[in-house]
Amino acid sequence: MGYVSFDNAKQYANAAQRTSAWIRDRRIKIREHMVRGIVDALPEMLQMLFRGQNAGELVLESA
Repeated sequence: MGYVSFDNAKQYANAAQRTSAWIRDRRIKIREHMVRGIVDALPEMLQMLFRGQNAGELVLESA
């Protein structure tokens, strides 16, 4: 499932406002896959992304 925002650029501001409200109201749940480390972990994280080994947003949390 996907959405091409460029096809609906005129409605972007309205969509962003509505989507933000849905996230705030917890009607949409954002999944994050947090990896703790330093920048050296970035190459492995990219491999995780390309292999589909992450669940949700892939985030590097540096110390």
